[in-house]
Amino acid sequence: MALAKQAVIFLAVVLLAALAESAATCRGRYFQCKSSGKCIPQALKCNCEDDCGDGSDEAFPLCNGITFPCKDGGCVDVSRKCDGFMHCLDGSDEAMPMCSAPNITMQDGDVLSVNVGFKKHHGSVGFTLCGSDPTDACVMALVHDVSSSGSLYYTFSEKCASDADCYEDVSPSNLSPSNLGSGNVTFIVERRESSTLVVSLENYSIEVMGVWDFDGETQLRVKPLNWFEDMPVYFSHIKHND
Repeated sequence: MALAKQAVIFLAVVLLAALAESAATCRGRYFQCKSSGKCIPQALKCNCEDDCGDGSDEAFPLCNGITFPCKDGGCVDVSRKCDGFMHCLDGSDEAMPMCSAPNITMQDGDVLSVNVGFKKHHGSVGFTLCGSDPTDACVMALVHDVSSSGSLYYTFSEKCASDADCYEDVSPSNLSPSNLGSGNVTFIVERRESSTLVVSLENYSIEVMGVWDFDGETQLRVKPLNWFEDMPVYFSHIKHND
């Protein structure tokens, strides 16, 4: 009886030691799977593949903010959510109203104050101006950063209409960034005559502008480059042509 009791105690000690060793080996650069207890590299966690075999390395809320769960059961990197392209097989990463960016109608001569609740993981702030017809050309100013002098680090590009030439313009490479930090940032956005979109930082005169081929009313949409979460946007008219 005593030997049997000792054997049980011995087995319990061995089991606990094994579990402790398993947990120890999963520290640092490794993730421990829930069912099997096996260790996988942290790089395989939240990569939209079931590396554990039980789904624990892709479970929510573990991967919340890292991957986006498609309605069909798959997933994609969260940076692909609402980026204008369907990455989920069922298109659920581009579904409305989830991807309905804050927008406002602009006419020639309109000047707007656009205040955004920016966070670093948003990456950049995108200003897109398009007509209501999907075949019309669009222009997009993507603001990545600002310098201490108010200069914008940007990419300005045009979405081609059927007969329009595409172009892309980028900010000068000699600017010194000050890092667009988290917080409320206010931009001034102007639609000038001859279909010109102008973007600048509030209280600075340095402007970024681009021209596109469209006349008439257009919709200005403002959204983050990486739609990890919604970016609050508030519009107010400085000048408005009725």
